[in-house]
Parts: sequence; structure tokens; C-alpha cells
Amino acid sequence: MLNLEKGKDFHGPYHAPSSKVFRWHCENIVKRYRLENTVQKGKVVRIVPKEEEEDKSKRWFEVHIQSTRDSSKTYDKQEESDIDVIQARRIVVAAGSTTIPVWPIW
Repeated sequence: MLNLEKGKDFHGPYHAPSSKVFRWHCENIVKRYRLENTVQKGKVVRIVPKEEEEDKSKRWFEVHIQSTRDSSKTYDKQEESDIDVIQARRIVVAAGSTTIPVWPIW
């Protein structure tokens, strides 16, 4: 097996990429698959599980996203226009290692 040196763009015990490399990767994916009008930058402030009344097997999430226009406001102080609500069948939550998780009650 080759003894490859870890590059300076990777750090930590898991050889994670630096923020700069990860940002480049995300921007590259957006450009490659033409997702410019699909990807939304913001902070998820609320996730609400939903289901159809007539068919409980049809479930989705309402995801409330605080736009980056004014991230200094708290969620309850946001104006309706500052919050975008999208529907998703699946969600992935990723947070940095310093973030303390807050688990939903469901």
C-alpha cells in the first residue's frame, strides 16, 4: 500500500476537507447539474412533519427557511416575506461538530 501524505486542504482524524474545498465542491455540483435556480442558501428555522388527512401514508415535511437577507432577526421576529416555506419528502440535516443537536419531539 502506498504511503500517501495528507494534503494541506484536509485536516483532523478523518481527513475531512477544509471549508474552502467543501465550498468549492458544492459550487461545482451546482454548476455541473445546473441547480442555480434550485439551491437555496439560508438557515432552516423550523421543520414540521405533515400527512394527508385521507391517506396517512402520504407524508412530507414543511421546511421553513430564513433567507440570508437578514439573519440577525430571530425566527419569531421574522416578517412573513423573510421566511420561505418549501415541502420535501425527505430532509437531511447536517450540522458542524460544535453544534449541540436539538432533537424534534416527533
